[in-house]
Amino acid sequence: MSPSILVIGATGNPGKSAPASQKLAKLPHVEILEKDWTAIDAAWLRSQEVTRVYIAPHNLPHQFVEESALHVALLQAGVMYFVRVSTNVEYIGPTNPVFYGRSHWAIENLLSQPAFGALQWDVASA
Repeated sequence: MSPSILVIGATGNPGKSAPASQKLAKLPHVEILEKDWTAIDAAWLRSQEVTRVYIAPHNLPHQFVEESALHVALLQAGVMYFVRVSTNVEYIGPTNPVFYGRSHWAIENLLSQPAFGALQWDVASA
């Protein structure tokens, strides 16, 4: 197996049956896997030789718990780089009344801590 890029949340509910997924699956060196991303751990990431990740997380009330666990697994697995999709910049903050804005703020604050220094990341937000 060669190093791989993990894309999380790109297809939503349709998964690999979506026309876009089927088109991608025909490309050389592309494999479409369906997996509950909230169950991904460091061992699975290492077994798949994941070096880069793109995540478009859900925005449910338990987002912080599940997404932060993924980021810890990325760090433990030695993933080199990831990009996460956030929300509108004006929603991101610790006192925003919109819960998912606070969740995105909490995730980005977590990732800014020295313990996550080995993990390179970027945020895509509007």
